[in-house]
Amino acid sequence: MPQVVDCPTKSQVNKAGKTLRTYAREEDSEAQVLGDAAWDALEVIRAFRRAHQYPLAKATMGLRSMVATEGCRVEVSQRLNVCRQLSTNSSVSQRCS
Repeated sequence: MPQVVDCPTKSQVNKAGKTLRTYAREEDSEAQVLGDAAWDALEVIRAFRRAHQYPLAKATMGLRSMVATEGCRVEVSQRLNVCRQLSTNSSVSQRCS
């Protein structure tokens, strides 16, 4: 049985994305001020990803099973954007690891 994970609301995720985009666009002096907010935003994104990891994996496995049963020769894969693709700023992407 999967572990129950609290999922951030849609507005929390949107706000986190906006915070990271703002953080990525700011100059170094402003980045110092937004540092804590950016870290909090990354935690919201990580929580969102954790909450959807199990259902996404189950759906992918189910689809793979159906494709194999039908004998189709296609590759079924799941894709979740890595954090560095969420921002073009290298300082934010380095902190996502």
